[in-house]
Amino acid sequence: MLLLGYIEIENVDTDNVRLNKVLDFIGSNIEKRISLSELANEVNLSESRFKNFFRELTGFTPGDYIQRKKVEFAIQKIKGTPQVSLTELAYSLDFPSPQYFCTVLKKYTGKSFGQLKLLSK
Repeated sequence: MLLLGYIEIENVDTDNVRLNKVLDFIGSNIEKRISLSELANEVNLSESRFKNFFRELTGFTPGDYIQRKKVEFAIQKIKGTPQVSLTELAYSLDFPSPQYFCTVLKKYTGKSFGQLKLLSK
């Protein structure tokens, strides 16, 4: 019984190390396109196993989590550099278009790019 408890704790520790490795990778590459295969390779899992692993530990799909992190990064960028343009910010975060970037911003913040800029002043 003691051995099984130890194995369970060891698995949780391993999962936390793997998750932290992935989260660090995302944070370090937030201005790039991050593929599911890159993330899965980072922790030596197949893509399907990685998606389940990530969702189980974070409650988010990898894509949703990355978009949320990009929005957080954008908000910080707007606060730190209020003169940043919508187009510049959208492309620097590897969004396919400024319009799509605006859609994602609105989805996660409930505010438009212009409203976020006004709030940062």
